[in-house]
Amino acid sequence: MRSPRLIGGVLAAVLIAACWAVALRVADVAERDGVAAGLARAEESSAIAQAVATNLEHQIDALHALAERWLANPDASRAPIRAELEHGIIRQMRRADSAVERYAICDPAGLVLWEFGIGAGSDGCVRPVHAAVPPSLRSSPVPPRLSMLPSAGADDQAAIQATQALIAEAGGTGGIAVAVLRLPALSAQIAAAGRLDGGVLALALDTGQLIAWSEPRSLPAGQPVAGPVLHAGLPPGHRGQARMVSPITGRDELMAWRRVMSLNLFAIGTVDAERQLAAAASIRGTAYGSASLASLLIVLALLVWSSLRDAGEARQAALARDALRGELERLIGGIPAVFILRQVQPGGESRLLYRGGDVEAVTGWPPATFQGHDSLAAWCELDVASHDAFYARVVAEGSASLRFRFRQPDGGFRHMRLHCRSLAPNEAGFVELAGYLLDVTSQVQAEARALHSARLASLGAVSAGLAHELKQPLTAISLAAEVAQVEAEQIGASAIICRLAQIVEEVDRTVHLIESLRRFARGSQAGYPIGSCAIDAVVDSAVSLMARHLRALTVDIEVDPGPPGQAVLGDPEAIKQILINFLTNAGDAVAALPRGTARRVRIAVRPDAGSGRVAVAVADNGGGIAPDILPRLFEPFVTTKPADVGTGLGLSISLGLARAMMAEIHAANVAQGAEFTLLLAAAPGPGSQHDAPPTTRRFPMRSGA
Repeated sequence: MRSPRLIGGVLAAVLIAACWAVALRVADVAERDGVAAGLARAEESSAIAQAVATNLEHQIDALHALAERWLANPDASRAPIRAELEHGIIRQMRRADSAVERYAICDPAGLVLWEFGIGAGSDGCVRPVHAAVPPSLRSSPVPPRLSMLPSAGADDQAAIQATQALIAEAGGTGGIAVAVLRLPALSAQIAAAGRLDGGVLALALDTGQLIAWSEPRSLPAGQPVAGPVLHAGLPPGHRGQARMVSPITGRDELMAWRRVMSLNLFAIGTVDAERQLAAAASIRGTAYGSASLASLLIVLALLVWSSLRDAGEARQAALARDALRGELERLIGGIPAVFILRQVQPGGESRLLYRGGDVEAVTGWPPATFQGHDSLAAWCELDVASHDAFYARVVAEGSASLRFRFRQPDGGFRHMRLHCRSLAPNEAGFVELAGYLLDVTSQVQAEARALHSARLASLGAVSAGLAHELKQPLTAISLAAEVAQVEAEQIGASAIICRLAQIVEEVDRTVHLIESLRRFARGSQAGYPIGSCAIDAVVDSAVSLMARHLRALTVDIEVDPGPPGQAVLGDPEAIKQILINFLTNAGDAVAALPRGTARRVRIAVRPDAGSGRVAVAVADNGGGIAPDILPRLFEPFVTTKPADVGTGLGLSISLGLARAMMAEIHAANVAQGAEFTLLLAAAPGPGSQHDAPPTTRRFPMRSGA
């Protein structure tokens, strides 16, 4: 008499445990999916805030370039040029998207040489300032350094200053530029950039002080908001995400942050966790309620069944069992999972014993669709043999999981996860498998959205890099044209011809670069112009364009241009772009070396004995490339740099340009770093006669490095 009662109790306990296991699993999956989706949205929001910071960096860079040219024309005879440069600075400050309120150019001792201000209380006129810049600003690094300005009174608007050294033409620090930024204008820009529903975009100094955010209500300027996760000790390029109580809003939020390169800023994006996880909380409550009710009914049904059995009312016991089964079917049908029980025979074939649960909610089809079907393979990407192989693996390993796509009535697909566990063999020697089927489409979509956000961040970095690349020649075009008009009235036609030649050269370079990128993006290099050019001149041009950037990173540049006039077959602008990419990567590699370590980059032209071509090699002492990255280095989006610094497209573009010229590119690790080599076909020219020995030139790092 005790054996049936014991079996019934064990069965009830197993059913209750199964109900709660499924409820906990459903709640956990919903919570994890909601958090993953919220972090992906916060990552998108931080990318938008980073774009605003990048625009601010470009504004400061544009003013910095004009200020260095102003400082390079100190003679009284160059007064017209200085005047045009000053007008250029003022136009930059008066642009609609400018957040710069005041701008000053100082000498190395800190004395203000020229200043201009815009805003309340300013007459908008240039006026000399005799007050000295604080001594701490005289040792400012080349990248702009942002810091809070103390408030001058209750009506004084919050502001920050960006301090940056001005590099003299002969090297070293020639002066100091100080830009005062309006925080209300910066907050307006970040609010106008757009934000996600319930999310916040913000910019904070690396010391943890808030400077701009997208909320309509205001916080005191300089309020510490970053918390323990953001501080000055984080390395450049650091990024992260977490669920935490936001120091900005005081709410439980999903937060993502990333370091803004070249500026001591963090771009922050947050999403309200309560709003994001509202659907998950509803699913959790439904699952827990269903499991609780199912447990109660199972216990009641067990008591009824036991009572009827003790009373000897077999018929009523049978009715109770039927009622219990029907009630269990109804309750299990409310849980978003499909439960299965299969029997695996010794030969490997399996047959269905039981299938129940909320079939339509999980599969998208009415339960009647599957009546008479032992397997669901007809609706899956996997056939019956694949399912049998999976069940055989469950028997061999004890448990296993399987993911597949499940066809929908409208022709689409859902992503499914099947998990099974083997039970002890029965008396006939057959093994029974118990399992459940879940719809994991939301989890797969969350993973896809996170990957898409990373791609968008890379695409944003590529767009910012292209805009920055085109900005310099266009600025030179504009200034050259304006100065030419002034000099036409003062020094005659020869200066006009020189300036116009410079305009034509810069325009041709810009058009050529755009055309090269357009061909690469289209996947075709047909019709690319290839001719004979002097490689030493191309090397000098590339080094001249990169010299200031590398000196700012305290890099010692050594150039060996090879025999004078050595001619190669190729397009000079394409070769120059490839070498600029090589030099940029080398500079980034050595910039990561510890402070005080020698940073060296060498570019050399030499004959390649193995192929009979001319080799142009760029080597650095930055530690080399990881062995697992080296074979895939020229594939798109493969990079060794942080995600918000490198896009992984530079070397891929360089490979496309080289192949269009019938050239080759190779990368290898050398003694202390990496070496990139461009192999070009030699062409008849003056350089084929090695009459003059090669001359090695050095571009030493800036003073004070």
